[in-house]
Amino acid sequence: MLERFVQAIELKEVDRVPVACPLQTGIVDLMKETGAYWPEAHKNSEKMAELALSAFKLGNLESVRVPYENCVEVEALGCVLGNWKIDEQPRVEKHAISTSKEYEKLRMPDPSKDGRMPVVIKAVRILKERVGDEVPIFAAVSSPFEMLARLMDYTQLLREVFTGVEEMHSLLEFATELETMYAQHLVDAGATAITLVNGSSSNLGPKFYGEYSMKYEKELIENLDAYTIIHICGDTSLILDQMAQTGADGLSIDSHVPVSKAKEIVGKRSAIIGNVSTTNLWKGSPDEIIAEAKRCINDGVDILAPACGFPPRTPLENMKSLKRALV
Repeated sequence: MLERFVQAIELKEVDRVPVACPLQTGIVDLMKETGAYWPEAHKNSEKMAELALSAFKLGNLESVRVPYENCVEVEALGCVLGNWKIDEQPRVEKHAISTSKEYEKLRMPDPSKDGRMPVVIKAVRILKERVGDEVPIFAAVSSPFEMLARLMDYTQLLREVFTGVEEMHSLLEFATELETMYAQHLVDAGATAITLVNGSSSNLGPKFYGEYSMKYEKELIENLDAYTIIHICGDTSLILDQMAQTGADGLSIDSHVPVSKAKEIVGKRSAIIGNVSTTNLWKGSPDEIIAEAKRCINDGVDILAPACGFPPRTPLENMKSLKRALV
């Protein structure tokens, strides 16, 4: 499975399309099967790894992935999280800073010591021990811009981007340094690929994406010794070309973007990953999911995956149906 993934993300010939998920895989049905429930599985390395492993062993996915939410780094920077529920991801209830002008207040955390970053790093080590070189291990970090979207109020962030506040770039450089250090710790622990989660950039458009997001993603990717994948939610048609310019090995696309269109724009620069609707995975039937997955394959997707992270209430049978599309 690892070999097939490597061949696919390097755009080499494969015997069949791999079924892997670089985004969140923690669903309630798997929590029931393993006893590794949220929110404990957000905070405990063994539980985190066990839940991730179950998506491979029980869910038919050909990958494992941690963590299950995107607030690990900003929590270490002082954000206060809430909403710790079994079927919802935690969210920021109190931001660490109010404006980018306050970036000098931030202390650079140590990924090996601070917050829950060591928990995720240990979970990757556990997964590496359990799957070895058999299965690709995905570890996720926030892209620099996505980190800012949680570090401060998102409306304020966009206001500063669109008005050109100078300190924004200093804060993005800080975020890039932190995410690079954290990602490299994950790679050293055994991660095959790093997913840069960047849903917040879907509202920027080509000009601002290039200046405030793409530039820093490219820097981060250039400094990592691992495969890299960028995921941006929504219709990314207007920025797909720039996403490929980052040097990312794979682009994870939402169901808003037809696979054939993405392949046309990106060409051979990056593998296209996706993009079975997460709404269908949650609420559809196995037959509907199989039909949609087959369309993705026929349209030329390089790695079959959900269009975003699995909704927590996704039925296990629906998760398993992705691989059934290959039969």
